[in-house]
Amino acid sequence: MIKATKFHTIAQFQAYDKKPRAIIFGAGLYGEKVFNAMSAQLEIIAFADNDSQKHGQLKLNLPILSPDQCIPSKDESLLIIFVAVNNEDVRNLIIEQLENSGFQASDIYYFGDDRFFYPKEFYTNMENSRRLKCVQEIAINVMDLLGDVRSVLDVGCGNGLWLSIMNKEYAIHDLQGIDGEWAKEHQLDKNIFMAHDLTKPFELNRKFDLVSSIEVAEHLPEACAISFIDSLCKHGNIILFSAAIPEQAGSNHINCQYPSWWAKLFDANGYACVDVLRGRLSKNEDVFGFYKTNMMFYIKKDSDEMADFINRNMRTMWSTPLDIVSPNIFYDC
Repeated sequence: MIKATKFHTIAQFQAYDKKPRAIIFGAGLYGEKVFNAMSAQLEIIAFADNDSQKHGQLKLNLPILSPDQCIPSKDESLLIIFVAVNNEDVRNLIIEQLENSGFQASDIYYFGDDRFFYPKEFYTNMENSRRLKCVQEIAINVMDLLGDVRSVLDVGCGNGLWLSIMNKEYAIHDLQGIDGEWAKEHQLDKNIFMAHDLTKPFELNRKFDLVSSIEVAEHLPEACAISFIDSLCKHGNIILFSAAIPEQAGSNHINCQYPSWWAKLFDANGYACVDVLRGRLSKNEDVFGFYKTNMMFYIKKDSDEMADFINRNMRTMWSTPLDIVSPNIFYDC
């Protein structure tokens, strides 16, 4: 199979006298993100997709072609293909498909770095004002809904920003963060961090008032999902959970599922989805779109915590479909 070109910088196209013509292969949400990121550098003439039901339709006022209609340029005009697929295995199959159609390695590009999709601050300073403000706004709503929280376990804690806010702004001192060995050097507080391979079950032999796992589960193989949710449930009766949905942009997303899929795994452990947080966050411009779409509570059925939560928030609780998407997820994530 050919070695396609990872795209990292617009400098790769600045040597040309005019914008290269381009087809975006992948007419889904990820393709839309590529269009938004690259339309200033490329003359995008069409989308393409393997899904025959999309052929002949329009996306962003551009035609959606079948693979057979993607033909390498035979004149002097440059035609490139941007493979807009986040899953590496699927992307490699498409690259091989394009090779068989006659495209050269220099004609095929894909994003090798999702910094074009996440705000730059995700990769530079995790405590920058925008991200910090977002997490603070989430914390305000979470704590208002829960009331008395004295201990927090954050699974997939990254650099520990969530736990830091719990400590500094809510005076919670019983804190524990868990993440992979890679996260050890990035901790804001190394004293509350435990390195653990999250693809494997974990047991701390205690429970916490709040267990959180925020945009983590999508980074783990689907085969680990059941044991991961089981491990969360063992450590508390209230779980704050968020995981990327299909085609949500991001790095190393290998198991993107809609909330209803995760809800079934929690239900198997006796936990009910309590979807009151998304309504509160939906119009908050400081909160990133993927949190507005994905974040909800799972609470142990028939537990004291469930009874307290209902009594505390009865007036604001209502039933909504789980699989709804905030429009902001495509622009500010």
